[in-house]
This record gives sequence, C-alpha cells and structure tokens, in this order.
Amino acid sequence: RSRLPGKENHFMKNMRAAASILSGALALSCFTAWAAPEPDSHAFFEEAAKELYEGVMAISPINYHYIEYYRDLSAAEDAAPLGAFSEENEELEMLLASVVEKLDQVSAKDLSAHERQVYYAMRDFIDQNFSSLSLPDYYPTLGPIGGILTDCDTLITEYYILNSGDAESCLKIIADVPRFLQDILLEIRYQESIGFAPTAYALTDLLKKRESYVTLKDHVYLEAFRANLEDSDLDEEQKAEYCSRLEKLLTDELFPAWNQFFDELAAMLPEAGECRGLCSYERGKEYYAGLLEAKTGTGMTPEETFDYLERCVEADMNALSKIYSLYPEESDAAFDLEVHPEMTDAREIADWFRDKTLDIFPVIDHTDYIISYLPKALQIDGNIAYYMSPPFDLLDRNVIRVNGSAVDDDSALLWTTLAHEGFPGHLYQTQFFMQNVLEYPVETLLGSIGVSEGWASYCEGLSLEWAEVNEYTAKVYTINDNISMAINGLLDIGVNYMGWDLKDMSRYLYDYYGAMDQEALQDFYNTLTSDPGIFLPYCVGYYQVRDIIDNLRDQNLSDGKVYETFLKYSNLPVWLIRKYLISDGGI
Repeated sequence: RSRLPGKENHFMKNMRAAASILSGALALSCFTAWAAPEPDSHAFFEEAAKELYEGVMAISPINYHYIEYYRDLSAAEDAAPLGAFSEENEELEMLLASVVEKLDQVSAKDLSAHERQVYYAMRDFIDQNFSSLSLPDYYPTLGPIGGILTDCDTLITEYYILNSGDAESCLKIIADVPRFLQDILLEIRYQESIGFAPTAYALTDLLKKRESYVTLKDHVYLEAFRANLEDSDLDEEQKAEYCSRLEKLLTDELFPAWNQFFDELAAMLPEAGECRGLCSYERGKEYYAGLLEAKTGTGMTPEETFDYLERCVEADMNALSKIYSLYPEESDAAFDLEVHPEMTDAREIADWFRDKTLDIFPVIDHTDYIISYLPKALQIDGNIAYYMSPPFDLLDRNVIRVNGSAVDDDSALLWTTLAHEGFPGHLYQTQFFMQNVLEYPVETLLGSIGVSEGWASYCEGLSLEWAEVNEYTAKVYTINDNISMAINGLLDIGVNYMGWDLKDMSRYLYDYYGAMDQEALQDFYNTLTSDPGIFLPYCVGYYQVRDIIDNLRDQNLSDGKVYETFLKYSNLPVWLIRKYLISDGGI
C-alpha cells in the first residue's frame, strides 16, 4: 500500500533538486574532518540554520504557504511560484556550500543537546543533497505516484484559502501552470539527452488523463478551489467572482497549455521505450543507493537493506506459521476482517482515535483537522490516503484525504488507514513534534520520511489492538500486511538495483505466492520502474521503528514513556535515533 506523505508534497523546484530536498533527505555519511571551530559556535549554528531554511524555501515560494503561513512574501513576488527548471543547480550548490562554511565554524560540544541534533541532521541533509548534485538526473518526472505533475496537482488542490489574499495567491499559482508545463518538457528533454527518456508506460498512463485536464465540468482544480473557499472569510458574491475568474483562467490559458503539453507527450510515444530498472542506466546503481538512503535514513547499502528485509520477512513468516498452528480459526478470520463496521464515518473514527491516543500517549494541545474523500480525478491507483501537515504557525490546518475507491467497503482498511494518517500516526506525530520539539524553522525540512512512514505503519497495528480485535487475528492481519509491503520493497531493490527482469521477479515471488499472473507482474514491474523507491519508507521504516520501540520496551519503560521517548527523536533519521536511544545515548 502506498500513501503520499505530507512533507513530500511540499516540493521545491529546481526540479533536479526536488527529489532529495523534499523527502527530507538525510545523510549518506556521518562525520568528516571539519575546520577548527571559532569561539562563538552558537552564533554560527543559528546563522547556518537560518540560511539553509531561507535558501531552500526561496527556491519555490509556494513552500511558505505550507510550512510558514504568516510570512511576508513581498520580496519573492517576482519569483516563479512553482519554481524553475535548472540543469546545473548553481543556486542550490552555492547555498549548501555557504551553509557548510558556517557549520565548519561550529563545535558541536558547545551546543545544547537539541541544537546538536539539528546540527547533525543539517549535516546529513547537506551531504545527501551534495551527493545528489553529482549524480545524473533520473528523477521520475512523469511517475504516476511520485511524479512532478502529481505533486503540482496536490499543491494546487490543497492550497487552503482563508482570505482574499490566499485566493489571489492561488490564482497566481494556477496561472503559472502553463510556464511550469514547459519546464517539465525542458526537464524531459534534458533527461532524454542523458539517455533517460520517458517510457511508453509513463506516457500512456498520463495521456489517459488528458480529458480530465482540459474539460471544465467537474475539473479538479475548480472543484477543489470551490471547496477551499468555504474555509475563507469571503462572502458568497466574492466566492462566485473568484470561481468565475478561475473558470476563465482555465479556459483561456490552462486548457491550451495542457493540450500543447499532451500533444508533445503524444509525439514522444512512437519512439518511447519499455520500462527498465534504474541500474540499467549509467550510474543508476549509485542514484538508487542515494534514493534508498533519502527514503530510509538508515545508513545501510542496498545490499544490506535487502538482507535486512529478508531477515524481517523470515522472522514474520515464522511468527505467522506458529500462530496458524495454534490458532487456525482466529488466523483465517484475518482475511475477512471487519472492524467496528457500524462506524463508517471517517470523522467519527478519527475522533475516536484522537480520544484513545490522548488517553495513552503524551497529551498535546487541541488541534483541528479536516477529513474528506478525494475527487475522482485525484484518485491514484495504489494511493490509499495522504496527510498534509500544517504550517508550524497555523497548527490547526491538518488535512487527511482518503481515496474512497481504495478503501471501498473495507472497514479494516479504513480503520487502519485513519490510524496511519491521523491519531496516533502522522497527524499526532507532527503535532507532538511541532508543539514539543520544534525550535528552529529549518527542522521542518529535515524530517525523515522513513521514520514518519515507519511510525504511521506501526500505528496501524496498534489500532487493531485498540479495536479489541482478537489478538491472534490482529497479529495475522498486521504481519501479512507488513510482509506484503516488505516483499514490495525487496522487489524494488531487485528490479532497480540488482537488475531483475520479469522472470527473476516471478522466481522470487514463487516461494511466497506460487505462480503469478504475468500481466499483473508486468504492471507491478512498470510501477517499480516508474516510481523507484516508493515502497521503501513503509517497509524499511516500519521494521526499523518496530526494532527501536522493542528496544525501548526492553529498558523496562512504561508504554507512555516508550512512545514519548521515541517521539522526541522521531524527526531525525533512523541512524541518528539509534545513536541516541540504542547505541551510547549521544554523540
């Protein structure tokens, strides 16, 4: 199962930098030899933290709306709202070098404990991004799940509107889409020049959506804009006027731009090739290794990650076998599981989780949230739901979107999904961090998607315990789910790093599932190659978080203390959390 995490939707463009920066990419390496520190480490640290935050945010001013709402953006009025394509990334490289120069003047021992955490996370972030700048641009521009156009759609449809200023800004951003589409084509042409052309699968998948982009009736931008206006302080006449302006903007400017864009994509189709794993491209294995680290933050190589996941799957398979042998009826019940089928309203379920979470977990201040179902045009296969985190200065703006076609009438899936996205998952973790941990704005850019998704996946299992589902039925349901995701991750590494083809995939899957339908296998191969690494934060993140929490339990801490201890460090990459909580208690 794939969910779009909120932080990854706040992409910044410069397109080639987007994949590593926005995922909260963290270090491939740790501590290098740095220059001798100057006396005032704290001042240099604060300057570096501010410069990194301001510089990254300025790459695409739209990011402020999602991370720091009450911000004067008059200085950025001339910047392209959605960012601009650059082949060389000089702006990003100069920014990172300048920040490193300041960090080199810092002695970590002179900082507070929290500042040291931020300091090492910044070093990680910078190392990872410097590494990405030296690699070819294999960003999946047209990826159906994680591509740049999908991200753009999410940013526009989730653009919350509280007043006329927000409405004007949203229209300005939408008006930037025609230029942005040309930048996407520039990116594609650049990638073609280095041998990384769009595949027939990616082009065909996107061309199927053409009609939805160029038809005014039920247009997703217009419907989302109308819905977002309902949260504003505008009167009905003003709302109608803004909607009329958007209709004209769509008809006069965006529809012609999209038609031209799709015409150019269609022209590429006859020469488009088949899907291939990243390792088939020059330095593709290096790119994938960096991508894996950005998605997981463990410090493990792809080979080590593969071995780790296989060990986890083997242990879980043994646990399943034991449960089946002792409790066969309870185990079979996991495959037709209903969880409180009388509770079908998403808000009701989310509120139930909130109350239960605050009974067990550390209490946080009240926060509001919006839950709704995605319009059909934004329902992506494989994406069950996503959570949009709030700006740190507007904490009540939490948004959970559910793909109704994915959850359908599956009460267990709806139940675990809302625990994943809301309480005690993403929403609670984000609020705990912002209310109890956050000191420097730059920390909002440093979060680890592997830890975030790992924690939210861990909470799915907790949700079944709280629902008082039979212990063994719940264990079988959870273990099966995690094994499935881990196998997806293993196949991702196999295809994109080890060079597996369909026969290799089929042989590997045979031991788990027997003979596989070849058409379904081809579809999944296409998914893995079109959106590399999409499963890694969930499977690797889950097992890593579970390992850390189990270790904390071994220290004879209460449940509440275990969760509080973990959450205090959960905005750091896995390797750094392990250093603090498992290794020797500090660095």
